[in-house]
Amino acid sequence: MTRKRIISFGLMTCCLSYILILAIVAKPNVSNLSSTLRDCTGCHSVPANPSGAANFGNLPPSFTPGEAYSLNLNITGGAVYGFQIAAVYADGTSAGTLSSVAANTAVTSAGVLASTRALSSGVIDFQWTAPIQPKSAVSFKTYAMAANGNGGTSGDTTIAKEQAVPVAVVPPPNQPPLVTSVASQSSTVGAVVSLQIQASDPDGNPLTYGATNLPPGLSINATTGLISGTVSSSASGAYSVNVSVSDGTTTVAAAFSWNIAAAPYTEVLSFSQFGNGTGFPSAAASEQGRLYSLITLVNMSSSEPTHATLTIRTDDGNLMPVTLNGQSTLGSLDVTVPAAGSVLLRTDGLGDLKTGSVEVRSDKRLSGVIVVGGDSGRVAYLDNRAVTRFLAPVNESGFGTG
Repeated sequence: MTRKRIISFGLMTCCLSYILILAIVAKPNVSNLSSTLRDCTGCHSVPANPSGAANFGNLPPSFTPGEAYSLNLNITGGAVYGFQIAAVYADGTSAGTLSSVAANTAVTSAGVLASTRALSSGVIDFQWTAPIQPKSAVSFKTYAMAANGNGGTSGDTTIAKEQAVPVAVVPPPNQPPLVTSVASQSSTVGAVVSLQIQASDPDGNPLTYGATNLPPGLSINATTGLISGTVSSSASGAYSVNVSVSDGTTTVAAAFSWNIAAAPYTEVLSFSQFGNGTGFPSAAASEQGRLYSLITLVNMSSSEPTHATLTIRTDDGNLMPVTLNGQSTLGSLDVTVPAAGSVLLRTDGLGDLKTGSVEVRSDKRLSGVIVVGGDSGRVAYLDNRAVTRFLAPVNESGFGTG
């Protein structure tokens, strides 16, 4: 009954019968899928000058493993059509998976896509999923029938078509750049720096460099990875630097610490007289007055701040603990004098009465004066040339010039 039903369409009598039998009962030779295709010339007589043609459509120039493709077969030159399609390697074994999309088509157990009855349209859509691990290029083979629809087997055109599609060259997955770890760095304010970041890319891709939290005055070359520059005079402190390296796809980072020390203090101011404490003679002999000192430092630079360290010693050379502007020190104090500015430091007049000297070391030139006086009597004016002049009286509320 099945054979009679197919014959009634007058199309590929033997081919369509073969397709149905193959799909239902045959044990296909899956080791060589090409051998399962039939050209139907055993049943159909082909005219001397056949007019039919068959061509695959939408075939990619190359295929990517595992990707699905929507393809078609276009048969012309007939009234009704039939076909068989196989996707095979050079050795004839199946390559990938064919899937039926158009009506009246099916995939046999051997993996051949075929028409199950006569088709009124010669454009047949189908899908092919490329093999994940292809052995070689894949050939799409078809035996197609462009029949005249006369109800017999004469005058029909059998068409064989084969087209190979190579495997696409799939680039290997990107490998991230390699960055050599950077040791902790130490520099000094004003230092000229040159630090090369060492990095490479396993794929040979060009690298782009970046950095964050560099000490002021330093920068990184985005192309070479060289960190260079002159450390700013205001850069003293600790920095956590992050360097990034990108190959255009992946970015890796390296972190390191960079400690910037203040510049060596080469400028020196010396003041031979300094005093502080309770015990200074007052107007009333029965009272103990206070002795104060006022330190004024003036930055001679109009463009950059000056960093300085004050060292206060007693007359016998020991460090003198003292409170300046409410801040307790053990005889040493770091200050920053703004550009074209000044800093005033005043003792509190408390504690045992002590006298001594002050030394100021700075990274740039400073000028300064120290005014020493009590809450009664007269005040001494001492500049950095150790010249003493007597000025107006002062009182406990502060220094005056009278």
